[in-house]
Amino acid sequence: MGEEEKVEAELEEKFEETAEIEAKNTKWILVVSLVVFIFTFYIATMTRYVYYYNYYIYPLIGKDFWYYLNLTNALFLILAITFSSLHLAEFGNNRINYKIAVYAFIMAMISLFVTFLRPLF
Repeated sequence: MGEEEKVEAELEEKFEETAEIEAKNTKWILVVSLVVFIFTFYIATMTRYVYYYNYYIYPLIGKDFWYYLNLTNALFLILAITFSSLHLAEFGNNRINYKIAVYAFIMAMISLFVTFLRPLF
């Protein structure tokens, strides 16, 4: 076995290990995103904090900020769920699907953290 073949075998082994780690990460991103999405949907619909957007023109107020923050949180969760599912199904470019799933999950968790700060304001 030549030197090039050894290097290729090592690279292939590292690639397989990385793919397994990415699959585990994506699976957990999918599970956590689904749980958080269901939890936020339950909180938004089953509590008295439901805010229906009013289409009248008026300056931005606090309720509008929290409304749009909750919308972006839901959208980032949907993105994370979609792209982690695509990555697990090996549909399309796995690298791009993995990166988008991770970044969307991070943004969803940041917006969820900011949403938890709501009672302080």
